[in-house]
Amino acid sequence: MSGIKKASADYLLIMDSDGQCDPKQIFKFWNLRNNGDIIAGYRIKRRDFLYRKFFSDFAKFVYRVFFKVSLKDPSFAFSLIKSRVYKSLINFTPSMPDGFFWEYNARASHKGFKILEVGIQHKKRRFGNTKIFHFWALPSIALINLIGMIKIKFDLINK
Repeated sequence: MSGIKKASADYLLIMDSDGQCDPKQIFKFWNLRNNGDIIAGYRIKRRDFLYRKFFSDFAKFVYRVFFKVSLKDPSFAFSLIKSRVYKSLINFTPSMPDGFFWEYNARASHKGFKILEVGIQHKKRRFGNTKIFHFWALPSIALINLIGMIKIKFDLINK
């Protein structure tokens, strides 16, 4: 959030830096910038472990029920965001520390911003290993994110 709060450009691009996304795909986002408030990437062929995809699919089901946001890949950190969007979403404390984009997209959608999805090629991680999503840690991460979604749902209801 601290980087988003300091942003001042007309657009903000956020992209994972683990080598799974090709920076050349940024042009896809840029070319679609006038078609939505957020241009959100989704992984065409997600190159992650099966157990991670399973937990993600379950979370996506809960997410759709809670927030009525039917994004193909709401957790993916590859987005081009207009300034009026990111400036309107800087005053919340994230409830999903390991699922920031789940929350960001839900809050943006709740405010009526249009999210346009664009498919991108997702590659196997080239360098290093995940620091968060190990098999043994996923049940506790899933519980923390479920609690986070419940908090967000109540926060949005009360606004």
